[in-house]
Amino acid sequence: MKKRCTSKFALLLLGIGIFGFPVQTFAARKGGEEPSYGINIGQILFWIAAVVVVLAIALVIFSIYRMVKLKRTRKIWWSIFALLLVVVVALNLAVNSFGQIANAYMSRYQIDETKVNEAREKGKKLTEQMEEEGIVMLENKKEALPLEKGHVNVFGYGSSAPVYGGSGSGGGKELDNVTLEQGLKHAGLKANPDLVKFYKDRYVPREKVNIHKLVGGDFNSHEPKTSDYSQSLMNNAKKYSDTALVVFARNSGEGADITTDMKNYTDGSKGKHYLELTNNEEAMLNMVKQNFQKVVVVLNSSYPMELGFLKDDKVSAALWIGNPGSAGFDAVGKVLAGEANPSGRLVDTYAYDATSAPSYYNIGEFPYKNSTFKDGDNTWHYKYIDYAEGIYVGYRYYETRYVNNQTGKMDEQAYRKAVQYPFGYGLSYTKFKQEISEYMAGKKTIEMRVKVTNEGTKAGKDVVQAYYTPPYTTGGIEKSHVVLADFTKTKNLKPGESEQVKLKINVEDMSSYDDTGAKAYVLEKGNYGIKLMNNAHDVIEQKNYQVPETIVYDKNNKRKSDQKVAQNEFDDARGDVKYVSRAG
Repeated sequence: MKKRCTSKFALLLLGIGIFGFPVQTFAARKGGEEPSYGINIGQILFWIAAVVVVLAIALVIFSIYRMVKLKRTRKIWWSIFALLLVVVVALNLAVNSFGQIANAYMSRYQIDETKVNEAREKGKKLTEQMEEEGIVMLENKKEALPLEKGHVNVFGYGSSAPVYGGSGSGGGKELDNVTLEQGLKHAGLKANPDLVKFYKDRYVPREKVNIHKLVGGDFNSHEPKTSDYSQSLMNNAKKYSDTALVVFARNSGEGADITTDMKNYTDGSKGKHYLELTNNEEAMLNMVKQNFQKVVVVLNSSYPMELGFLKDDKVSAALWIGNPGSAGFDAVGKVLAGEANPSGRLVDTYAYDATSAPSYYNIGEFPYKNSTFKDGDNTWHYKYIDYAEGIYVGYRYYETRYVNNQTGKMDEQAYRKAVQYPFGYGLSYTKFKQEISEYMAGKKTIEMRVKVTNEGTKAGKDVVQAYYTPPYTTGGIEKSHVVLADFTKTKNLKPGESEQVKLKINVEDMSSYDDTGAKAYVLEKGNYGIKLMNNAHDVIEQKNYQVPETIVYDKNNKRKSDQKVAQNEFDDARGDVKYVSRAG
């Protein structure tokens, strides 16, 4: 009997010990250098543990006493002890698994609210600065911009339901964001309150997206029909101002491509893709053009929409603002009012017809039809896509597609018919001149200094871009006709002021990957055109660089910029895909 009691007593003490250690350690860790106040789950669990331990010890002592006096009750008490031990172990596991999480959600740490507010304001200022630096002016006919401060009409459903950011991890809370109406007001532009109310009354919350499934975004369009605009609303708008902003917004996010057919979405039409204007958007824009003298289009989209409608003379100006984030609309207001000069450049090629790019036909997700999976019917995430366009994406396609491989000449007529705005394009309220003032070519690097002069009447910043054109042999390594090599932005230059900026190109970075021959990066011998350009299409000035012998960057000659030698890894997965080739 004595041995049995001793072993059970030891077992109980072991359970108490296992429980007590992590709780005390956890409580000590939460009580470190950073004091906390409010509800502290760690302290609560510590005192619960202390009480349980005290009760357990008391019950053990009482049990021993009862075992001596009343043998009949010992089974009952040991049952209680066993139950208590189960509870102790369960609490122990809970503390180890969920204690810190519970403490994080139920505790309020002692922090410096002043510093928090300072950090928040710095974040907003940074967001505003990023937006101001990134806004791209696409059109400014007859210097329609900047606007005179005062009244302005704002049309478009996107004006009251803008896209501040992406979806999934690119999204965020929007309650404290600066709205377009507020951004205009801060810049001295007062939006027509009747139109503001008109769109707010028709607001439809975006469909909630399961961020774990990552299905892209809500592609519905809720642009009101022109019949919803009463005659009195339009008459009052014309009296309010002869200037109208028209906002078009597009949203999407990670996990899925945008839709290529809008037939199943609100205000969608069969055969139209998401980067075209919907029928209601087209009708609204036509209505605005017929009623207002100055029409300025604002594009709230990170995607290269089809913008042929901007060439209409009745569209006075256009700004691309991307996703403005929490405070970016303050920058939009400043640019519209002339308090800031737009200095952003496009990071996409804007084609009149998005379907003219081979990458368009590889949009979407394609399910496997000849395989089975262990997950049974839950196969939504088993999809594939063949990137048959290879390297010919964006400007690398459009700046190569219309080049004669034999002469290296561009078919300008065909190019201009296809491309509306090239990669790197952007206008300013002032005029700049760029010229190469110094050119230094070595075996490893190429450097050039560029003098930038503000020849206009307003202060502003300019973007300096360097590209190179590699030698190409028909049927050889696939290469883009031009490749962006380096870029920089000037400081804010006053009228008449100049600045010298430096651009640098590493020679090994001009190599191209040969996936069929050397299966490595190769710098082929020949002439490389080193170009100072306004954008990916328009050349300002060119120098030439000669590579005397072909260099292969394989395992015996790794590029310094590569952490690991680049080589083919999935030759067995090449399949029978026919890739786009410059050779035709």
